[in-house]
Amino acid sequence: MGRPQKEGLDYFPLDVDIDQDDKIALIEAQHGIVGFGVVIKLFMKIYKNGYFYEWGEKEQLLFSKRVNVDINSINAIINDCLKWGLFDPHMYETYGILTSRGIQRRYFEAVSRRQNVTAIEEYCLIDMESYSNIVYVNINGINVNGNSHSRVVNDNINPQSKVKESKVKERIKDSRSFNTANNSIDLAESSPKQVISYDINCNHAISTDCICPRESESESESESESINTCASDDASVCTSDDQKLIEKPRSPFKSLKQQERFDKFWNAYPKQRSKGQAEKTWIKINPDDELLDAMLSSIERWKRSKEWLKDGGQYIPYPSTWLNAKGWEDELPVTRDLPTAQKNYDTEEDTIAKLKRMGVKLEPCK
Repeated sequence: MGRPQKEGLDYFPLDVDIDQDDKIALIEAQHGIVGFGVVIKLFMKIYKNGYFYEWGEKEQLLFSKRVNVDINSINAIINDCLKWGLFDPHMYETYGILTSRGIQRRYFEAVSRRQNVTAIEEYCLIDMESYSNIVYVNINGINVNGNSHSRVVNDNINPQSKVKESKVKERIKDSRSFNTANNSIDLAESSPKQVISYDINCNHAISTDCICPRESESESESESESINTCASDDASVCTSDDQKLIEKPRSPFKSLKQQERFDKFWNAYPKQRSKGQAEKTWIKINPDDELLDAMLSSIERWKRSKEWLKDGGQYIPYPSTWLNAKGWEDELPVTRDLPTAQKNYDTEEDTIAKLKRMGVKLEPCK
């Protein structure tokens, strides 16, 4: 059994004039030495992991504890790092990872002498053609070097893995096979014991329910698709009067209600960034109607706060950050109005009246 393949670096290059870089200087100007230290700590985590670092709720909490900096301050620094291009905004918004072209270039140069280096093609921001030791895997860690995107052929792959890969491909092929003998398609329902066969043109149904896909759509073309089901007692023929449109939620939502609640939140939140990350966090929290109302009320109050209005909303947290931190439970800073100043002096009329009461005779000035 071979030794496990090493990931990440034991050390990474750190230029002595790194603080002269405009991006680093901007972070230090906004957040001081704490911002600079957090960025260096993040570089350490990224290079120890490889060329990216997942930035989810768990990672945020652990990182905050280990560097002893408040999580809200850390996320404010991260937001500015994304704003100034220190980390790639698209990679964070799409995949929830922290990386950049410079980080990837330095990492793959450092590991260029290793025999094999795994890389997720979707995460790559640089041209990988010059590296001959790259083994591509998909986001779930499965080797994808057998596809058309492969740039490396590894002759030392264990034969047993080839057999397993062949079986996997065979199963995938079988699962996608269509029964075209009678111009029909076999589809497996949620129950593994029941298979429904239906005519492509929806003229006749063999099962108890006739499933009629729309002519312009394939069942696998869209994540948010619709199918027509016949509700008639006589299921032998589909008619337009018997069809009921059933809409499915878009990915990654599990129900239309969950999707609808998120859309209300998203439309109300003033900083609409990193939507994919926000959707994942929303599914994890899965708020009900009562909690959604509390969130929307809190958002409306915070919209009028000095913190969210300052510098054009620069300090508004990202939606996923706000959700992870349970921002709707935060109390707004109390702004107290100054008391009205009390009159602590006498007017000329008051002084004359007092002197008269004291019996002082007043004469006009000559």
